This record gives sequence, C-alpha cells and structure tokens, in this order.
Amino acid sequence: MLEFDKGCADAVVIQASWDASRVREKLQRDIDAHASSVCSAKLSELNVNYEQQLSASLTGPVKTLLETGGKDTWASIRKLLNRETEVVISEFST
Repeated sequence: MLEFDKGCADAVVIQASWDASRVREKLQRDIDAHASSVCSAKLSELNVNYEQQLSASLTGPVKTLLETGGKDTWASIRKLLNRETEVVISEFST
C-alpha cells in the first residue's frame, strides 16, 4: 500500500481533482481478499494433511485393539487417540 500511495503522490496533477481514495480502498479490499483466500487454502491443506496423518497412525492400532476385544478396549482407543492427537498438535505448533 505504501508503494501505491507513493505512486499516487507522484502522479498527482494539481489542477485535477482526482481522489485516489476509492481506488486505494478497492486495492486494499482486493489485497485482503487475496490474503484471506491464500490463508484459507493453506489451512485447508494443513487440515487434510494432519487428518490423513492421524488416520494413518490410528488405523492399525485401533483395528488390533478391536480384534483382540479386551474389556478396556474403548479406554485404550481413547488413550491412543489422545496420544496421537497430541503428537499432531505438537507437530502443527512447531
């Protein structure tokens, strides 16, 4: 935006009563919309990647727990889910 403001200042014709504020506001809205779009796309990509990672790390162990069918199966699945979720969260945070 600073570059736009400098360019407008250089282009000002004193006799003309051209107001660049509407153009500047539109440019700012366009920049904000683009930044939001890029951010949303990146967050969506990260979400998909971490969901896939979580699914891959849980599938085998959960299948094994369900096949063995012990009395603490669901508690073990919850514990496994919590542990794997913490791993994914710590990877996301770094």
